[in-house]
Amino acid sequence: MNRFKELFNSVALVRGKPVPPLTTIAYETESVSDGIQLMQNRANTKFTLIVKMSANIKGFNDLCEDDKIVLLKAGCPQLWLLQNIINFDIDGKFWRVFIGEEKATLLRTSVLEGWSDEVIQSHKNFMFSLNAEYNCDMSLIDLLSSIVLFDPDVPNLVHKTSIKLQQKTYMYLLQRYLEIKHNSKSESETRFKRLMNCLRALYPLTQLVRHHFGKALIHPIRVAPLVQEIFEI
Repeated sequence: MNRFKELFNSVALVRGKPVPPLTTIAYETESVSDGIQLMQNRANTKFTLIVKMSANIKGFNDLCEDDKIVLLKAGCPQLWLLQNIINFDIDGKFWRVFIGEEKATLLRTSVLEGWSDEVIQSHKNFMFSLNAEYNCDMSLIDLLSSIVLFDPDVPNLVHKTSIKLQQKTYMYLLQRYLEIKHNSKSESETRFKRLMNCLRALYPLTQLVRHHFGKALIHPIRVAPLVQEIFEI
């Protein structure tokens, strides 16, 4: 129970609240360049919050500094892409992105296809698959976020065994959560497998984004230092 509480309090800091459907749409982002700038700004905000989130997770704080850096560099883009589903309208194929406390902009996937059709199609496929299990369940996203963060397969880790143990702990918590939620062991096992398949699709998607992101920036020198570090721009 303590691990659940620690997790939900920490990850909620990053994902924030979904943009309510009735939030005032100040404008629609219509150009590719504006869409890229919006992505860049959101990435910087998310990455900063992810660093703060990790500092609130005891299992992460117990790691050596080198492992923390390696996990954050690998995990920030994946968590950003994973949590993009929260404000994505599956039917309309657009995101609502906060640009203030009470206003948002609307960003359609069709706009970003002008940047990279390959990336956006892959991202849509990922979100469509995840949405079948997600169903606006924030606790589910929180648990998946921790599983992504503690990835023992990231290269150059010093203490892989400790990180693998942390990941397995959150996998177990996810399984227990699904059992309680669906009141069926067989149903929870099926859904757990589907979710793990979704996470397996997240890594190649992240590599695609890494490959294309730096090339898309109009003014790379203006990119926030943290985004530069994560994407190695």
